[in-house]
Amino acid sequence: MCFKRRKTGQGLGVALLVLTCAIDCGKGNGSAIQNNAKDQTSNATALTAGAKWRLRDSYFVKPFNCHDPWLAGSSNVILTVENWAEEAGIQTGDRLVRIGEHDLTASLKWDDAMRLVPKGTTFTVVTRRRGQLHSVVLECRDPEPYIKAERQVFEAMSARKWRECIGAADRAMEIFGSKTTPLLEAQVSCFEQTEPNPKAERLASLLYEQALTGVDEMRSMESAERTEARTSIVSVIGKLDQQGFGAFAADLRNRLAAADEARERDLNREPDDPLHRPRK
Repeated sequence: MCFKRRKTGQGLGVALLVLTCAIDCGKGNGSAIQNNAKDQTSNATALTAGAKWRLRDSYFVKPFNCHDPWLAGSSNVILTVENWAEEAGIQTGDRLVRIGEHDLTASLKWDDAMRLVPKGTTFTVVTRRRGQLHSVVLECRDPEPYIKAERQVFEAMSARKWRECIGAADRAMEIFGSKTTPLLEAQVSCFEQTEPNPKAERLASLLYEQALTGVDEMRSMESAERTEARTSIVSVIGKLDQQGFGAFAADLRNRLAAADEARERDLNREPDDPLHRPRK
């Protein structure tokens, strides 16, 4: 899923621009709200331009023949998986190594391989988990329901229909079966356009949910992606603190610390997977 996946340098990059300003453009007084309204105009221009660009992406122009039931990064590691695929044998943290008839390489990532899967009743996915290969046969489900919902996010954003954008992101996550940070980032970006007050509780709640989801996804990320995700989470924590939502910030800080500690334990444990060596 093009928007649902996390690939370094891809996704709706301009959404992060608005996210940066979402609750950091003022101090909560009348002048701050006025300044934030000015920022909304320039951010809206960036959002609409980025959304129009994404609608031209090959994901929408030439979609996969089969639905891809996971959120994965550029390292081919699965960060979140749909329930039905998990029941079939795919797990969060699995590294995709083969899809259909194609082994994944530095030049053939998982989304490239998905595009090569022919339309049919099933397709095979091979993953590596703790040094062992696991082969799973997945049903070739129609990709259109999710693609349609995701496309509606960009269509609404490009038309500056911010509330429709928020609703479309909800529908896409409902189809996927769980929250994902890219779609939550879209909601934050669109909600910011409807709410001039940077201290709005609903906006803070969305940011908290986005960062909380990011902590969960970060557990399976490789170093570069993990660093990027962690930086985003730390930024949200700082903004929540600044705007008076200390309880949200404190909870995220504790969860992030726990995730960091778990990561250190994993890195210092002798791995079964030769692709994951402990740091020296």
